[in-house]
Amino acid sequence: MKKYIIACVLIGCLAVEFLRADRTFGSSYYGFRARGMGNTSIAVMDDWNALMSNPAGLNSFSRKLGFYLGSGIGGGNGLAEFAKFAFENAKKLTNPNAITINFLKELSKDHDNVWRTVSFSPDAIVITKDFGLGVYSMNETFFSLESGAYYPKLGISGFYDWVLAGGISNRYRDWLSIGMSGKYFVQSQVEYSYLDIPESVRRGDLLTQGDYYGGFRGLGLFSMGMSFDVGTIIHLGYKKSTKLAWVVQDILGYKGHDRLLIQHHIGIAQHIPPMIDGMIVKDALISVEIKDIARKSEVKRFGKKLHAGVEIRLAYLDLRTGINQGYPTGGVGLHFPIVHIDYLYFNEEMGTYVGQRPNPTHSFKIGFGVF
Repeated sequence: MKKYIIACVLIGCLAVEFLRADRTFGSSYYGFRARGMGNTSIAVMDDWNALMSNPAGLNSFSRKLGFYLGSGIGGGNGLAEFAKFAFENAKKLTNPNAITINFLKELSKDHDNVWRTVSFSPDAIVITKDFGLGVYSMNETFFSLESGAYYPKLGISGFYDWVLAGGISNRYRDWLSIGMSGKYFVQSQVEYSYLDIPESVRRGDLLTQGDYYGGFRGLGLFSMGMSFDVGTIIHLGYKKSTKLAWVVQDILGYKGHDRLLIQHHIGIAQHIPPMIDGMIVKDALISVEIKDIARKSEVKRFGKKLHAGVEIRLAYLDLRTGINQGYPTGGVGLHFPIVHIDYLYFNEEMGTYVGQRPNPTHSFKIGFGVF
């Protein structure tokens, strides 16, 4: 009886969501593994990221108790060149009287209005079969230089996202997994803003003095909110190696004074076990997903919804590659009994349609845990 009550509650939540008017997007988080596989996360999540991607995946977790504590850091392509240029021309960037024509030409040629990225993503999770609790974070800062009409300007943008998530799941008749998770998040967002040199120096002085409110005053939006996700996985084929998944995110959600935009994601994943015992390859995985399928979009924007990925697992090494919004991604994971190290190359579209403003980044992550 309890299982049927849970199923009825989930169906009721979905019915309410189909009738409501939505306004804005909520919090989102995708782990290194998912992003290395083209940001496919709906049908493949059998680790700690299931809480944020598809809570039905908690049912695939095999240990009685597992935990993970890790942190990642990353930067965009050209970040080193940009930093070198900024340090070499620090006096010119902070003193309008020192600006020369040659400096403006060099700025316009290589760095004018090119956005760079710096990211930081710590997380901590405790998980068991059918249940999980975790704190996830994603912090990204985007910045650029613009030559400007008279002297350069600093462009900044970014977001700060902390999420507390808890979820449960259950498996019915060996072929269907259903899960539900709740998320409470704190989000700060800095809209795209351009500051002239005197304003940049003034705000920089405030930040170095510890006055973060004064340094970012008027630039950012702060909000809190919560929502629920419902996910399903259908297990088919030989040894249930084929997974069909559907996730509905941000049910009954709000952020600040706005209600959240519900999102529907669908995906399929195929596990390929080794054909012969003792092979170097322990497991392989192919996945394809379409995100936010319910929202209408133009044909040229539809490419942002498509994702595909492949993962090959060896004894202590995972190799990943994929396509995210038309851009290639990749990753490598080293896994030992306690220590886990990941590298990620990820590219996503920051503009309206594919090809408008790609944002390639390189990231590294180290974590400690058992799962």
